[in-house]
Amino acid sequence: MSGFRERLLAWIDRAAAFTAGSRLLQKGAEARSALETARARAAALERPLRAVLVGGTGTGKSTIINAIAGREISPASRVRPTTTEPAVYVHAAHAAEAAEFAPGLRAVTHDEEALRHLLLVDLPDIDSRALEHRAWVDRLLPVSDQVLWVVDPDKYNDGLLHRDYLSREARVRERFVVIFNKIDAVPPTETALCLDDLAKTLRSDRIEAPRTFAVSAAGGLSDPGFSAFASFLRTQFTEKYVRELKAASVFRALRSVAEDVALDLGLPTRQDQLRAEEAAIAGRFDEFRRWLRLQLGPDIFTPDLVLGIRDRFRDRFASLLPGPVGMAAEWRFRAPAARDWRELAGMVRAEAGAAAGKKVHSRLYNDAVDGAAWFRRLPEAARPPGPPDEEGFGRLRDEALTRLEEELAREHEGTAWRDRGKYAQHALPAATAGGIGATTLLFAAELVAAGALVPMIVAAGAAPVGLYAFEAALARREVARAAREVVERSAALFRDELESIYRRTVADPLLAACAAVREEYSTWRSLQAELTGLAP
Repeated sequence: MSGFRERLLAWIDRAAAFTAGSRLLQKGAEARSALETARARAAALERPLRAVLVGGTGTGKSTIINAIAGREISPASRVRPTTTEPAVYVHAAHAAEAAEFAPGLRAVTHDEEALRHLLLVDLPDIDSRALEHRAWVDRLLPVSDQVLWVVDPDKYNDGLLHRDYLSREARVRERFVVIFNKIDAVPPTETALCLDDLAKTLRSDRIEAPRTFAVSAAGGLSDPGFSAFASFLRTQFTEKYVRELKAASVFRALRSVAEDVALDLGLPTRQDQLRAEEAAIAGRFDEFRRWLRLQLGPDIFTPDLVLGIRDRFRDRFASLLPGPVGMAAEWRFRAPAARDWRELAGMVRAEAGAAAGKKVHSRLYNDAVDGAAWFRRLPEAARPPGPPDEEGFGRLRDEALTRLEEELAREHEGTAWRDRGKYAQHALPAATAGGIGATTLLFAAELVAAGALVPMIVAAGAAPVGLYAFEAALARREVARAAREVVERSAALFRDELESIYRRTVADPLLAACAAVREEYSTWRSLQAELTGLAP
């Protein structure tokens, strides 16, 4: 049993840690209180059974405990209320446990071995005009192991008893002992009807088949009903039975807490909804990307800007011009091109920023609000952060534009264009001129005889010039193509930045909130499964 107790205590500690850190629980404080109560009861599994007598004023609780002890433990009187503080009848070996159970109560010890494992407490009346009496009951009842509900012909159907106690305790305890006292006051012909009416009333409180004793405590052991009840106390509550009963009682209490927490989390209904929400978030992101491609395609830049990009690539064009001409052109255009590029970057920034204005922010905002609608049914601590306002979105957009500008600067300042073809651009003209020159020298005599020497020399000089002109035309075409690529890449880079903003401000917070909810669901389901495995 000690191993079972340690496993229960370890489970309670993990469950308490969960309820303390949960962002989903509405009734976390109630769950923690119930777990604290269960922990106290689990820690007391090796101790005597805490059985309390609970009932209304004048039902005879004190008379019952006095008759069990064979002496006065709790004063009985016609003056109401009689019992003003708890009185406990306990074996001398467990007097310390009695003091720990209810500090300040009046304990009467005994050495009767048959009652060694039973701590019998007479609680004050639940319907007393003295509020402190009911406070005793409300404080000790939750930490008791067994409740002996005492009723009489006048109060067995009392609304206070059923509404505030029996119906509430039915959710936690499946074992009830009901003592119908003063049965001698009921005519013998009506006894069965009275007990049957009591059973119906208990069933309405969801208490099925409780153990019921019809007694006359005033008659003591000479009353057959009371004698049967006294025998029940002395024979039923053996050490083994007490441990098993307490373990089962603690386990039922914990199972009730686990079910309450699961209901509070919404486990029966929310898991399927959570999967649907995660799919909806992914769908919104895909739809935003499609919408953004339509809104911010390459044509977001005006024709003038596209021409400007092409014109400001003239240093690239110059680097592709042949030989000395190219070197001179690069020297001429290099500084102005760098200056013009800075102006161009500002134009790109302005046009892209204008394109990603209120319309894009409205889309982000609406998607975030729509995605967070499901979370509004959860506690505020579980909800994702809100979408950025226009000012916040403006800062994120400006950061994206700065990164775009830096990327375009790297594009412009790159050395690939200038390094490529620096030497290869002269290879074909030189080879052509060399080939014609070599042919001229080789066949000079024949060419002179044929009168073609001068044309060949002219061809050897004109061929490189023609090839250079051809390469220059290709270079212009290449520059125009590169300009279009830059325009398309600029638009694509900026769309990527806006998609990143959407992901960071809309999709990721929503998915992170979903993941946190899923983690809590999973953790508590695991704890529930672990608790089921601890069943005694």
